[in-house]
Amino acid sequence: MMPTTLSAIQSTISLNLKVLIAAEVLAATKDSIGRMMQTAKLYLDTAELIAWTVVAIVLGALLESIIAFIKYIVVRRTGNGS
Repeated sequence: MMPTTLSAIQSTISLNLKVLIAAEVLAATKDSIGRMMQTAKLYLDTAELIAWTVVAIVLGALLESIIAFIKYIVVRRTGNGS
């Protein structure tokens, strides 16, 4: 059961990160990625907007990799892939 749960988490973690950043834009939280992206967009600072976008993409990939590594360890210890 654990590997399937981790697979579900792995496949949705990036989407959850995107939703979180969108919520930060709407809530206008202080010092958040969403707020920084919105500010860069308003001031037409393309370089900063792209930099924050890359940060969000790398963070999503990093979170997926961490979950994949945890899943690998769990599958290896339990011996089943389901």
